[in-house]
Amino acid sequence: MEVVEDIHLDFKQSSFWSNGMGREEVESSKSKEVHELGTKASVFLIARATASFMDTEGGQVIVNVAELTDEGMNELRGIEGEFKFLKDRSIDGYKRRTLETVFDNFSGQPWLIRYMIS
Repeated sequence: MEVVEDIHLDFKQSSFWSNGMGREEVESSKSKEVHELGTKASVFLIARATASFMDTEGGQVIVNVAELTDEGMNELRGIEGEFKFLKDRSIDGYKRRTLETVFDNFSGQPWLIRYMIS
């Protein structure tokens, strides 16, 4: 895929990558978010990117894109590999979990909830 990130486009490799982390992985991580949020870091980062676009001119967060910067291309990976982290292992379950994450992390902002529902 020959599309690059910019102020209106953000790629994320996974929505739930931190869910499978053990305590040792969390403690040894170089990520500030992982140290602060542990296994919830990945879903928080998706929610934060979504909210940042909603607070500006807008944009898109595309999840499950491997950024292959050495080769100058990006690879779409699909979401099926992340179903193992969900109770409802379906596309609808994935969407629902992602929206719930945004609500959980930014529930003090009623404009966000109105935007997501409309």
